[in-house]
Amino acid sequence: MNPNHALAEDPGAGHYLSVAIDRIGGKWKGLILYALMTRGPLRFNDLRRCLPKITHRVLTMQLRELEDTGLIDREVHLSAQLRVTYMLTQYGEALHPVMAALEAWGARGRTSETRGHYDSRDDVPTIACEESLLVRGRQRSAHVRVAT
Repeated sequence: MNPNHALAEDPGAGHYLSVAIDRIGGKWKGLILYALMTRGPLRFNDLRRCLPKITHRVLTMQLRELEDTGLIDREVHLSAQLRVTYMLTQYGEALHPVMAALEAWGARGRTSETRGHYDSRDDVPTIACEESLLVRGRQRSAHVRVAT
């Protein structure tokens, strides 16, 4: 089987990748997992402090989804005051090398060398203009090189 046509020849190819991305994808799940990996078990408000831009509602929803997929545990401590702690499960701990690889990959993508590769391409549209240019799109982005 030609590896370039693996998805076309086997509709199941890539299924587990899709499942994995669904479990850890999105704006917040990876950051929540990263906080738990680097800081250990955390309470809800500690997680909010780690992610100051997340809303209470969104954090609650993301934690429930991560718990439903078996990546984190929610431990309730019954004492004078109710305390809830979130921690990685063994299944979640298995993501350490994956998250480390993603972090390293993300860091490489921020280099000027990576940006230079794109900027040096001939197929990138060039726009000549005398005024500043503001490009806005709804859920779309465009990379435009401006010639001055």
